Parts: sequence; structure tokens; C-alpha cells
Amino acid sequence: MKEKGLMTLVSGMLFLLLVGATLQNSTSAPAPLPKLPKVVSLTTLPEGSAKYNQTAAFRAVVEQFSPMKLRLESSATDLTRVGPLALKQAEFAALTGGLATGAAKGEAIFSKLGPIPIRRVWNGFPFVGAMYSRGDAGFKTIADLKGKRLPQSPGAYEWSLNNAGILAFGGLTLDDVKIVTVSGIQAALKGPLEGTLDATQGSLFSSAVVELAASPHGVYWFDMPASDVEGWKRQEKVTPWAHPIKIGAGGLKEGQTITGAGYEDGIYSTTAVSEDIVYAFCTAMHKGIDTYRKMDKGLLKWTWEQAYSAEVMPYVPYHQGAVKFLKEKGVWTSAHEALQQEGLKAEKGRLKK
Repeated sequence: MKEKGLMTLVSGMLFLLLVGATLQNSTSAPAPLPKLPKVVSLTTLPEGSAKYNQTAAFRAVVEQFSPMKLRLESSATDLTRVGPLALKQAEFAALTGGLATGAAKGEAIFSKLGPIPIRRVWNGFPFVGAMYSRGDAGFKTIADLKGKRLPQSPGAYEWSLNNAGILAFGGLTLDDVKIVTVSGIQAALKGPLEGTLDATQGSLFSSAVVELAASPHGVYWFDMPASDVEGWKRQEKVTPWAHPIKIGAGGLKEGQTITGAGYEDGIYSTTAVSEDIVYAFCTAMHKGIDTYRKMDKGLLKWTWEQAYSAEVMPYVPYHQGAVKFLKEKGVWTSAHEALQQEGLKAEKGRLKK
């Protein structure tokens, strides 16, 4: 009897140990890693532009902090940057808020593609553009550009509108200037130096601006002071996404600033891209913030706080992969959620039409 009792006790203990080991293995086993593609694409502006330089910095951190390679697909026109998103040929695009909103609504040149279920992934510091000319051209204010040569590009929807918006600040319309049709933004940026344009709107530190500033002509920036309330009212009727930002610019001395037009800027995707891919992208960007901000002067203000700011959310909701990441970081608020639902509701209405 004693032997039988002992065997029963030993068997029971072995059973408990086996169950315990099984439970331990089931609870401590790591969750399977998501399957990510080896290469993802991001559409951007052509090489030499400020935006290309910035996205090259993003490529560096995505490749450092994720298993994915980031291929940059450059194009001079808005349609060929947004098109690959709509056609599922690219996972990401570097866009301004006005461009993303136009694509989301299927407006103007995007009417055959949209409405597109665009999603916000990563917010940056607003892109700041301003009108510039040769420094020795003798201009003082935007109103001085009446009758002068300014560019428009059929393929650059928002950029062309931004030119018109800046003219409106100075009390002018496109009818008041001589329109020069250009093939794309890069061609326009070189215009003042090459003598084909009297002025153009562009980013503050593009290679074309740096080259013009270093030339015998120098560069002149048309200031748009926030104190000119009426000027900004006129501008916002043309480009409602614009707001005044005071900042340094190419060709200015250390400490000198101008006030230009700020446009929401960031990285976007669509609902066709998986949550895992966008989550991995956001994780890499967060880990690499201090790295990419040192790689380009225009990225110094692309801070973590700017990345999750709810102030820029209207019209375009966040991608679910970005929502997951921001919630994990504890920065997703009730304000974010309210704007998210507002954006989703508006999109639902557009897609029904």
C-alpha cells in the first residue's frame, strides 16, 4: 500500500510539473514578429529639392531602425507623387497638407484618382515657402511684381496655388503678371538665376536658392509680415491651409528672418498599406528623430511633439498603424480621437458619392 501511495504521489507531482511547464511555455513564448516587406517606397520631389534631401534623411533612419529598405521615388508633379499611393505602387508619400487634402477629396487633377483614402503617418514642421527673386532686381514688395514673369505648372497643383496665394497677399492675381508655364517645380526654382523668371515661390533652403544666393546677383526674399492682417486674409482665400511663420532663409545672415507662408507637412499613406508596415515606419522614425534632425537644416523643427500634434489633423485621419504607435507612447488624446472620427466620417461621405 505504501508503494502504491508513493507511486501515486510521484505521478501526481510529475503531472503538475508537466502542466506547469506547458503553461509557462505558452505564456512566455514571444509573439511572432510581423512579416514586413524587404523594400517599401516613398514618393518625393526630385533630387536637389529640399524635400528630397529631407526624405533621404528619413530613408537613413528607417533603414537603420527597421528591417525595411526605403526606396525614394522622385517626381516633379503632384499627380505622379500621389498616383502611386492611389494605385498601390508606393506605401508612403511626402506631401503637404493642402496636397493631401486635395487628393483625399479627389479635387482638380486628382478627380480621376479620388477621393483617395489618404492617411496621416508622421507630422512634420510646416513647410515654409516664400517668393524670391534676384537680389539686384530692385523689388521691395510683392505688389512690385505686377507685369513681371512668374511661373505656373499644370502638374504642380498645390505649388501653383501657393504662388497665386502669395500674389494675393500683395493684392495681385495671376491676371496681373506674365505667366510662364514650366514643366515642374525644379524648373521654376532655377528661373530667377537663369533669367527666365523674375520671381518664384519656393522652399527656403533649396539648392537653387543656395546657388542664387552665392551668385553675383544674390537673393531677395519678399517678406509677408503677420501684422499685415488684410494681406493674410487675401492669401487665405486662395490657400486656406497657409499661415505666417517667421524663419531664417538661404542667403540671409545668421539671426535674420523673413515671414513666409507655412503649409502643413508630413508623411502620408493609404488604407491599402498594412498596420504593421506603418507601425514599423513610425517606430523607426521615433527612434531616429535625433539622427534625422541633424542631417538636414529643414528638419531641425521636426520634433517628437510636432509629430503627434493634433492641431494639423482636420480632413486627413491617421493611419491605424500610427494610431497604435501613438497610443503605445501615451500621446493619443481625446482631441486626437474626436478629430479622427470627424475625418473618418467626412471620408465616408465622400466615398459614397
